[in-house]
Amino acid sequence: MRRFCFLGTLLVLLLMFPCHNDFGDIPFPTVGEFEMKCINKKLLVLVLKANSAKELQDIAATIRLGDRDILRLYYTKYYQIKPKRKIAKQLLELMPQGQLETLHFYN
Repeated sequence: MRRFCFLGTLLVLLLMFPCHNDFGDIPFPTVGEFEMKCINKKLLVLVLKANSAKELQDIAATIRLGDRDILRLYYTKYYQIKPKRKIAKQLLELMPQGQLETLHFYN
């Protein structure tokens, strides 16, 4: 149990490790925007590299740090590998709700 907790904490810290040269000439973003962009990039790589349900299950706790787009990708990939009602329900809950979210999602 301690090993899992330590590894989880270590993974979160690695995800928060700053990304350099991400914003180029754009004015400095807020710390929150900067951290979210870095975390989402690293989570995106983790999801795209996962090739099995086991690998996706291994990053299940960490994936919750990402935004809704990363979560949608995660559950879509997980559902393709292992179609289950619980996963489909989670994916449906993450889909855009209302016109504003739908416009943002498809743009």
